[in-house]
This record gives sequence, structure tokens and C-alpha cells, in this order.
Amino acid sequence: MRALTTERELTGRSKMLERSTGRILIVDDEPRMTASLRALLSEEGHQTEGALSGEEAISRMNKTPFDVLIVDVRMPGVGGMEVLRAARAQNPDRPVIMMTAYASLESAVGAINEGAYDYLVKPVDLTEMRLTVRRAIEKHRLDLARTTLMEELEEKNRTLSRRVVELNALHEVGAALSTTGEIDRLLKAILNQATGVIGVNYGSIMLLNPERETLSVVAASASGVDRFDHLELPVGDSIAGHVTSTGEPLIIEDVESDTRFRRRNRPQFETKSLICAPLKTPNGVLGVINLSDKRDRQAFTREDLRLLVTLAAQAAMAIEDARHFQQVRRQLGEVTALHELSNRLAEVERTDQMVEAVFDTLIQLTGNDHVQWWEWQSDRSGIALRSCRAGEDSLRPGEPLFAPMTQDELNDETFCGKAVVDLLRCSEPGCSIESVLSVPVRSSEHPLGAFVVARCRKTPFSDHERHLVSLACSQAERIFERQRALLNATRLVTMGKMISEISHDLRKPLTNIRGSLQVLRGRVEPGPETSEILESTDHEIVRLATLVTELVDFANPKRYRTERRDPGPILRRAVGLIERGAAKHEITLTTDVPEQLPSIFCDENQIIEALLNILSNAIDAMPKGGTLAVKATVGVIEPDGGQKLVISVRDNGHGMRPGEVSRIFERYYTTKSSGTGLGLAIVQRIIRAHGGEVRAESTPGEGTTFYLELPVR
Repeated sequence: MRALTTERELTGRSKMLERSTGRILIVDDEPRMTASLRALLSEEGHQTEGALSGEEAISRMNKTPFDVLIVDVRMPGVGGMEVLRAARAQNPDRPVIMMTAYASLESAVGAINEGAYDYLVKPVDLTEMRLTVRRAIEKHRLDLARTTLMEELEEKNRTLSRRVVELNALHEVGAALSTTGEIDRLLKAILNQATGVIGVNYGSIMLLNPERETLSVVAASASGVDRFDHLELPVGDSIAGHVTSTGEPLIIEDVESDTRFRRRNRPQFETKSLICAPLKTPNGVLGVINLSDKRDRQAFTREDLRLLVTLAAQAAMAIEDARHFQQVRRQLGEVTALHELSNRLAEVERTDQMVEAVFDTLIQLTGNDHVQWWEWQSDRSGIALRSCRAGEDSLRPGEPLFAPMTQDELNDETFCGKAVVDLLRCSEPGCSIESVLSVPVRSSEHPLGAFVVARCRKTPFSDHERHLVSLACSQAERIFERQRALLNATRLVTMGKMISEISHDLRKPLTNIRGSLQVLRGRVEPGPETSEILESTDHEIVRLATLVTELVDFANPKRYRTERRDPGPILRRAVGLIERGAAKHEITLTTDVPEQLPSIFCDENQIIEALLNILSNAIDAMPKGGTLAVKATVGVIEPDGGQKLVISVRDNGHGMRPGEVSRIFERYYTTKSSGTGLGLAIVQRIIRAHGGEVRAESTPGEGTTFYLELPVR
């Protein structure tokens, strides 16, 4: 097999493999014979050319890649056997069919020995000629396919061998990453692998110094270049600087002719062709790895650059790991300190114990000069210094200090910190505090105070230190919240017992009142207006009785007796029950309830109870009058697409703050000066028992809207 395959031959092979016909050269000194064979084979779909002499045939072969040759043995001048030998020398796989009118065993054996595909005797049988040509073309196609596959296999083997070498190098680098913690040794190993696999005489690794904007040579591989270790170069004055700035690898075939880089070469380790890859991590570029002076004196290829980029990624990972080692060890100490603080706070019961635990942790995390706890005093609108742990040269206040400020100013770190420093300097002229970090602490309802971390040096607190201090101080809020939760739980238990007892005692008088009302209705024949009043009173007594039952059984909800009902009459009835109360407070009442609403499964009395609770709250929110709007619409339940009945109750009263809106459905929580705080909790329980939801939107000074959403089944 020939060592090289020309582009023309490759193109001819490709075309030949795609078709079943071929390009045929017919060589015969008889023009009629040549024309006859061309006509015959053209009918078969072949492309044919003719040559009337051996010299012409050889000339055409040198210009055109024929698939098959048909050659007359005897011709004047250059004979057929010479043409056969020339064709075989040019392409030993190409079939050559010999034909002669003077057949002999000796000439046939000679032709076959010279490599002829077949030997035909004139006059040629046309059918035999067709079959012979077909077989020759098929053989040629198979030979071409075999040759192409063998050459592809050889190329694949060369590529595979190169990949194996590269993978072995990467494996060794990976093994080095997992077995050595010394960054210098590791970088040397990576550099040696890169120079060995790619085959270069010089390589170097340069790391970026962001503060000075320079690159330092931290590892080099070449004889006589140790003096360049730790050499610093400006980032903007080198090829390495260009790669560092762009973060993209670079391959240069001839640095002298490259218009981007005009600089002096260092003949000790630099040649015209070089490659440079960035040491890139997700956090940025750490530096570069350079290779030059290829041993085979050839220019670097894209394959060389690809391998170098892979090795550079390994080197970048090693450098990043080494740098992270100290950071991880420091973070481990920080996490341990925060974990110990969490364990200590889980056991403390008093505020002073909490403050001491936080002080210990803040000192461990920041190494500060001293820490302080300033307590919020709402009656004086400011913070008072309650506890301080100071260094030897720090302030030791002789009396409690107070800094007046608003809640917003307490939450402003800059304002609060400046106020504290000014106060400390005024009270102690020798105070040497230079930097402070103020972290406010608050419960869900109001501010509690602030921890202040102070330094007697001008080093500002880093963002990381601020985050650590915030984490430690935020754990202190849990203590206050826990104390508040215990206090609320005690109050709720007491209120629950008291309400349960009162509710139980209310049942008897309600029963008596309803019985008396029934006796009165039986003895007196009331008029229409009186009947309406008595009926309304009876409904209210039933509602009160139901409310008493709700209070008694609040912790164990009963099952509702639901029926399919039209919600329109229920809404109108609930609105009718508060019309007089709304008119008394000069409140304009509007309703938008369509006549045709989809029916729902509900307990009528419970739904009326929920509506009256919300309507009553709306009236209470507008003591000086206003507008109360009740509206019913049909919406869509997401994501299943079912229908829901949406009842909105909107007032333009005083509204609520966001913190109040988030708590209005809690048991015993109320924003009124009087009330049990159960009304909206009952509303939520009733609506959820019907498979719905209730929510509220409110803006201080503009009003509140409640939405009751019930599924339509």
C-alpha cells in the first residue's frame, strides 16, 4: 500500500464508492474497435474515453483517474503490455483488461503475471465484455473500500495512541492531585507531564497577583531557567498577560510575525511558535501555563492546545484547592463556634446568659477588642448600654449610657454605629475605638436592641465578618422569641380555660332566652314588622348558641352538616343582618351578588357566621362612616382548573400594617382594644372545613378586603 494518498485519488475513491458504473479508458489502434466498445459500454451507463496508441493512453492516465482500462495487446510503438505495466505502477488496484486477436497461452500467462485482471480474445463477445467490465468495476470498488478502511484504521490507531498517551498523562496528574498537598510539587508534576506529552523543551506556570496586577513565575521546566522562578511581569506587557486578561487560550505559529505581540524574545526558552492556556476557575483566572520550543521543531497544533487547556484546568483546580485549604479550616472553626453557640443558647433561660454566650462567640469569630449589648427602650426611644466585655485598653463605662434614636435609625448600621462611637468618646475621652459593627436584634413585633462589635484599630470589618456576626446575633433572637412564645402560651392557656368556662355558663341563659321568645310568640299575635324582628332575634340567638359551642369545642372541630345550596340567598341574608348596624354608623352598604351563582355544598349557619364576623369587623373599622362593599364572583382554581365562588368584603376603614395582616387569623390575636381574638380564627376554620381558603389584603389608611374562596363541586 502506498504511503501517501493524493487528494485527487481520495476524491476519485469517494465518487467511485457512491456509484455502480465507472470511468473506462479503451486503448486500441483500431478506431472502429475503440468506437464500438465505447458505444457498448456507454449504454451500460459508463463514462468512456478512447486512446488510439499506448503513448496517448499513458498520457490520459496521468490526467484522469480511470476505474478500468481495456487495452489491446498489440499496438505499434508502446504496446499493450507497456501500458499495463504503467497502469499497475500508477495504481496497482486498478483492473486492466487485456484483449488480442493473436491469442496464445504464452501471451495470456504473461499478461496475467503482469497483473492483468482478465484476458479476452478478439473478436470480443459483447456479452462477455459487459460481464467482465461489471466484475472489474465491482472488484475495483471493493478494493477501494478496503484500502480506504485500512487507511482510516491506521489513522484511528494513530489518534488512539495519541489519546492513550494523553489519558495516561491526565491520569498521572489526577493521581498527583489526590496524593500530594504540596502545591509546589504538584505544579512541577503537572508541568513535567505537559512538556513530556506535548514534547517541548520549555514550560512555565505563572500566577496572578491581583493587587499588584503582575504575573509571577512559580514553576518552570527547562535547563538553566531556575533564575526565572518568581520573576514578576506586568499583566499588560506580555502574551501571558493577554491570556490572563481575556481568559482564552492562545496559539501562535510565529510570534515574530504576529502583529498583536511586538516584544523581545528570550532566546533561553522561547521560540517562534508557542501556546498559552489560562488557569481558569469559576471564580476567575488564577494565571497561565506556557509551552514553547517544540522538540520536533514544528509549529504547535490545535490538538496540542486542547491538551494544554485540559492540563491547565487540572492545575487551576490544584491551586484553588490549596488556597481553599486555609479558608476551609477557618470556616470550620467558624461553623464550630456557631454550633457551640446554638447548643449553649438551647440551654439558657435568662437574657444575661444569652448575652454572655453571644459575647464569647463574637470574640472567637472576629478577634475584636470588645463587644457590647445595647438594649432598646421604647419608653425613652433609644438604646441603653446593658453589658460590655472590653479589652484592656478599651472603654469601661462607669455608668449606663443611653443613645436616643428611632427604630429606623437602630436598623441603620451606619447611623447606629456612629451614634455609639460618638457617645463612647464623649463619655470616655481616652477611648481608642476606631471601627464598629452594629447588628440590630428584634422580635417579630418590636426591636430588642443591638450587639456592637468594636475595634481599636482602623481595619474595617469585612463583608464576611459582618455575615458571621449577623449569624451569631440572629440566634439571640430565638431566645427572645422563645420567651415570648412561653408567655403567649401561658396567656392562651389561661384565656382558653376562662373562655371555656364562660362559654359553658352562657348556654343556660341563651336557652332560657330562646324559650321565653318562643312562649312570647305563642301568646301574642305580632304584626309583620314585629314578626321580622322576633325571627331575626331567634336567628341571632341560634348564632350565639353556635358561637358558644365553637368556643367550647374550638380545639376539636365538629363535622359540619353540609347541603347543596344557592349561595345568593345566604349572602343576602348575612348582609340583611348587619344593615341596621351599618346605617347606625353612617356606612354605605353595597352588594353585587348575581342572581345566577353556581350552588355549593355548605352549612348555611356556619357560612353566615363567617360572613357576619367579617362584616362586623368591617363596620368596627369605620367608626366615622364609610363604604362597605360585598361582591360575589366565580373564579378558577389553580392548577386543576375547577370553579370557585369568591366572596369579597371591602371597607375603606383604617386598614392594617403588614405585620398585623400576617397574624389576624391567629387564635386570640386582636388589633381591637376589646374582643376575644377568635372571630377571624373561627372564620378561617369554617372556610377551611368547607375546603376553601380565606385571605386578606390591607393598606394602612385605605382599608381592608377579605376574600372567601369556596370550591364549586
